[in-house]
Amino acid sequence: MKIKLHAKLNAYSKISNIESTLPTPTPDKSGSVLGIDEVTYGVEDLDTCVRFFSDWGLTLVSAQPDEVVFET
Repeated sequence: MKIKLHAKLNAYSKISNIESTLPTPTPDKSGSVLGIDEVTYGVEDLDTCVRFFSDWGLTLVSAQPDEVVFET
């Protein structure tokens, strides 16, 4: 699973898009959510959050000035 830290991201706008990405039930499939592929956090202090997730043991995948991606 990927965990993204994004500097000052409006978390509400990210959450509001979830419904459009959920699978649509069809007669042959239940449309159930099978798991979480990615979590995005909007953060004020990117450096502190990077230190937290690094200390927690996640693997750093990429880092840019406004976004950092970890992987479990």
